[in-house]
Amino acid sequence: MATRLPAARNNSVKATAAPTRRGRPPRKVYINVLVKATTRDGLAKLKASGPLASQGEVIDELVERVLSVKTRNGT
Repeated sequence: MATRLPAARNNSVKATAAPTRRGRPPRKVYINVLVKATTRDGLAKLKASGPLASQGEVIDELVERVLSVKTRNGT
């Protein structure tokens, strides 16, 4: 039979955690596409200039921005 741990007594201090995400976590997939050398260099420069950890995250960010602009413009 499982036993319960006693409840924490100090509930006034809240942990500063990231907000909980509802639903499934984002799915990561691999994509293998042919790009120009200049595109690859640009991805590397964008990755190095910001907080993004990979060229894939750079692509994710760029796609997200383009989609938000298109949504705002109604196209």
